[in-house]
Amino acid sequence: NRLTEIDDPVYGATKPTRYEYDAVGNLIRITNARGYATQFSYDAANRLTQVTDALQKTTKYGYDPVGNRISMQDRNSMTTHLTHSYMYDAVNRLTQVSAGSITVSYTYDGNGNRSTMVDPATTTYFFLLLRFARPTDKYNVSRWEERAIRV
Repeated sequence: NRLTEIDDPVYGATKPTRYEYDAVGNLIRITNARGYATQFSYDAANRLTQVTDALQKTTKYGYDPVGNRISMQDRNSMTTHLTHSYMYDAVNRLTQVSAGSITVSYTYDGNGNRSTMVDPATTTYFFLLLRFARPTDKYNVSRWEERAIRV
């Protein structure tokens, strides 16, 4: 029950994009219709540790002792590195992601469902939940506009 290929008629692709998995079900390679591949690597706990794109640019991920992603190191075209930091609350819910001076924050409702996200532009996104606690819609409210926008 895993996705193995997709034909993309929007771009007139004559060959499908292919998806490959390892023996335990981790996605290990995506090869697009033009033959360019992105490869994924995992640690012994099946956590994503590295993504290498067709241009051989690599993004690496680090984890804390309980398995929360705490860092992402991304090499850009100038071969500098941007490190992302991740913060979690006492019950291991993601509360903040930071990259340099940019921070995105998350809050949760009493049932543990993500309820808001605040981005660097000070836009607050509200997540609305229906039955079975599944996100159904996302709305944002800009501090400069007093109206909700369905996304």
